[in-house]
Amino acid sequence: MSLCAQRPTIALTFTGDNNGQHVPMTSIFVENLTLGGDTTLYAPDTVLVLNYITGMEEVSDLSRKGVMLSQNYPNPMESKTTIDIFLSESENVILSVSDVMGREIIHQEYQLEPGSHSFTFLPGRENLYYLTARADQTTNTIKMFTSPASSSLPKLCALKYNGFKTSTSGYKEDIMLNNFEFNLGNQLQYTASSSMGEQIIIDIPGDNQLYTFQFGSGGIPCPGIPTVTDIDGNVYNTVLIGTQCWMKENLKVGTRINGSEQMTNNGIIEKYCYDDELSNCEVFGGLYTYAEMMQYDTTLQGICPEGWHLPSDLEWCILETFVDASIICDDQGYRGIDGGGKLKETGTIHWAAPNTGATNTGGYTGLPGGYRTVTGTFNGISGIGNWWTHDIASSTNAWYRGLAYNLPTVYKANDDKSYGFSVRCIKDNK
Repeated sequence: MSLCAQRPTIALTFTGDNNGQHVPMTSIFVENLTLGGDTTLYAPDTVLVLNYITGMEEVSDLSRKGVMLSQNYPNPMESKTTIDIFLSESENVILSVSDVMGREIIHQEYQLEPGSHSFTFLPGRENLYYLTARADQTTNTIKMFTSPASSSLPKLCALKYNGFKTSTSGYKEDIMLNNFEFNLGNQLQYTASSSMGEQIIIDIPGDNQLYTFQFGSGGIPCPGIPTVTDIDGNVYNTVLIGTQCWMKENLKVGTRINGSEQMTNNGIIEKYCYDDELSNCEVFGGLYTYAEMMQYDTTLQGICPEGWHLPSDLEWCILETFVDASIICDDQGYRGIDGGGKLKETGTIHWAAPNTGATNTGGYTGLPGGYRTVTGTFNGISGIGNWWTHDIASSTNAWYRGLAYNLPTVYKANDDKSYGFSVRCIKDNK
């Protein structure tokens, strides 16, 4: 009986981000919305260990181990960046760094004690790196971007161990907290406070989880759905804008083909990457013709994950008018006052200067992925972002929305279905 009543643990790790820059948090308020009760984590304590009772069928899970890998900060990086790893037990950890082509650049092994460990990564001249941590059959991977200033760095990369940060006993466990209990299936709400304000995430944790609060970007993750995964395993953040649940990033599902090639109904999801560079798909998402987006059918799911669909012109209208009430949906061209700015990612990391009016208060975090022309060339990256709707204007044209680096408004038009535009998905209303 004592064996069957042992308590496995779930480690919840929290971090903050503002357009790729790490945001220190002062506190994280955790509420159990199912059972009631709450607790608060205070910086620098950002890990909560939850215990729960298991039954006979879960005996194999009693020795749960694993590694939790935080997002590097800063990200994008210039000369260096920091990564934290949390372990609930002593583990042999394998760390590897690969480039966008999958070539392994660094491979290192460490025997690490329970707690949090800090590492520093020194980048070379690549635009994107993948850092993977493996321990006891669990694997976690993060993407690390470099800023334009890093192009002058040496070609060699390095990963350095900074040392042990704190022991497992330094993290809060729910059994040590007053008036806070947790069972599998409970819905928790996390409220993070920082100098940039508050952000909220609602989720039902079932395993070790890293939560990233997006500060300075407007919007909150969709309740109970902080992320969504496509059929290729790509994970996207979500954002609740009004009553709509949107993906916060452009789709990048599919197999890359060259811009000079035509997408065909061959049973394979295909995508264009700007300038035929896969790294551009990682940052800005893929570009798709209308037919490829629809998967050569009239169903609204298209290339979206199960439970999500391609937005209609009306759903785009609801999004636009929520952030800018002056928009008249039937008008074409640039409309309204500042809706585009409220839908654009802030700053000039991805957008060209001046990125006029960008506040991203809606949380859509629109990126300027450019487009692929009907003749197979690419244009507009860093300056323009265009997103298909699933509604057609004629047999040859479909409606889309556009954002521009030098305007604060939203553009509505229809164009040839053979163009390659960006795609976002919206949650089914069920």
